[in-house]
Amino acid sequence: MTDQERRGVAYHGAAHAVVASALGLKVGAIKICGEDNSGGAEIQLDQSHLPLVDRIAICIASIEAKTIFNFTMHEGAERCDYAKVIRLVEGLDQETSLAVRNKGYERARELLKTHEMKVHRLADV
Repeated sequence: MTDQERRGVAYHGAAHAVVASALGLKVGAIKICGEDNSGGAEIQLDQSHLPLVDRIAICIASIEAKTIFNFTMHEGAERCDYAKVIRLVEGLDQETSLAVRNKGYERARELLKTHEMKVHRLADV
């Protein structure tokens, strides 16, 4: 894994973890796996008590973080995050789906900026 790939995986996991933590979820280890450029954060699975916008913010945090923290992430990781969002908005009409997804992006951006130093500390590789 190159330094750039390692940085991307680290920021990807850190962004998810920080947003989830800011929303009151339990967060465990953040992992970077060298063989396949993968990684992830152990985040509390039961999020049903959170508003839909917050659950979307957790999923989309890494994608929003790419712009804020200037990193690249593995294409597969990005697709996986988008797929989680699509599952969350399943059944909503197109207008509502778009509105709630946009609010999710805004929520993720707000939390990442508020907790920017935490993201940097966690992703420091």
